Amino acid sequence: MHTCTVNRFVIGTFVSITQICSHCLYKTQWNSQPYIKNIPAGNLHLHWVIIHTSSQGRFFNHQKAFLLPTILWHWRSEQKTLVEHAKLSGKAIVLGGDMRADSPGHCAKYSSYTMMSLDDIRVVDIQLVQSNEAGSSPRMELEGFLRSINFLETAGLAKKIDVLGKERGCGEVLSWRKSVVNLLVRSLFKDRRKSCGKVEVDNKSRAKFASSQQ
Repeated sequence: MHTCTVNRFVIGTFVSITQICSHCLYKTQWNSQPYIKNIPAGNLHLHWVIIHTSSQGRFFNHQKAFLLPTILWHWRSEQKTLVEHAKLSGKAIVLGGDMRADSPGHCAKYSSYTMMSLDDIRVVDIQLVQSNEAGSSPRMELEGFLRSINFLETAGLAKKIDVLGKERGCGEVLSWRKSVVNLLVRSLFKDRRKSCGKVEVDNKSRAKFASSQQ
């Protein structure tokens, strides 16, 4: 008794099944639809139906009901995995954040603040901010930063400071915990032409504040 290898190829609404006999190499192929100038006919028909029968309202309804929740679910799952990995690694985490707005200058209405792990270049948090939520356009970056810090606090990453403070000779670190956010906020809005201060935790579990402002 001889076996056959079955391969499946899918592109949009098009499905192609290829069967190859392992003994004689005889090949049969089945396609779910014909081609129109190297394009699956069903894909062209689907595009035509969307253009000619769909309305803007139906499009946004489908987007709100199906597409956006799926994207959000996938992002939350990925974000949870990243946070858990960081918590279990036991290593110091170096983060960097920045904001992008919908327009330059001081009249932007929407912005996204992204916090990234600088060690493995992966995004750990994204905050969307509207100018009226922050009070003005120039304050959106601060609002996004604070929201991201709050998320990291909730996720438990800030507890690394507590753990560090319990080690012998590092008790003084605990007094920094409440002021670290204010310290970073002040650094965030210093002159962009100068280097900002930063908090570092090295591999030997020693915390230090390094600033280029002498």
